[in-house]
Amino acid sequence: MDVIHLDQLSKRFAGGRGVASLSLSVGPGEVFGFIGPNGAGKTTAIRAMLGLSRRTSGVARVLGVDLECEPDRAREALARIGYVPSDPGVFEAMTVRAMLSLLGSLHGADTTQRREALCARLDLDQDRRADELSLGNKKKLALVAAMQHQPDLLVLDEPSNGLDPLVQRTLFELVREESARGCTVFFSSHVLSEVERFCDRFALLRDGALVKLLRADELRTSGRRRVRAVMGPVDRAEIFALTEQRPRDGAIEFETDAPLPALLAALAKDCRDGALTDVVLDRLSLEELVLREYNPARAEVRS
Repeated sequence: MDVIHLDQLSKRFAGGRGVASLSLSVGPGEVFGFIGPNGAGKTTAIRAMLGLSRRTSGVARVLGVDLECEPDRAREALARIGYVPSDPGVFEAMTVRAMLSLLGSLHGADTTQRREALCARLDLDQDRRADELSLGNKKKLALVAAMQHQPDLLVLDEPSNGLDPLVQRTLFELVREESARGCTVFFSSHVLSEVERFCDRFALLRDGALVKLLRADELRTSGRRRVRAVMGPVDRAEIFALTEQRPRDGAIEFETDAPLPALLAALAKDCRDGALTDVVLDRLSLEELVLREYNPARAEVRS
């Protein structure tokens, strides 16, 4: 059974923005990236999926339950979910410890040991009042609250926003650990380098609509590469057959779909002939692929 199943999910607002006919499924234990720029509809889709706002139409089932339409079953399902909103709220009059204890008790289990370990790793002072916390510390509090009961589904909406680089690294370690124990992770972000590092699949959202689904292994094995070669003063080279461009200021940069053996053979021959003095090969990143979806004209200029 899919952990998340969305079928033609729509959420419309009077102003026109929202989510339109979104369909996707996320399997058990998967780390799923939900990507797109600010305003693409990521938070709207998440809130409708979790029953936090009423959807206009379509189906949204999480852990086999429609959280909006099945209130009798929703409570049990929600106890198995950890959610970090993009802008977490706090009970301002409470200390961090009291707030986490209260939230942990809602799951019907003793979360003290797990809470202490998470606070230590994230360097979160539990004796501080919630209204004294910076944005980064509020995000840490939300992360501990979402993970202290070891959920079956962890939903993260822009989780690294407000965190310094060292804490971001700890966050990524925790996400990997959650995934390793079998937790499904739904990771929403507009920072594509974050998502690319550890997600199994990616859904690209634009203006509230699903543009493309990508698998990480497809991205890693993509045949398209960028080549930057430093050339000597030559008129002929094997590498010229792979591009219409010619060296400028002693170097040539181009993209190619040529099979790797043919590309390496051309580079090797040019090295032996003295036409090539240095070379760098790179696969296109997720960010570059997304750029092509959002702004093809700009992508053509860059390539």
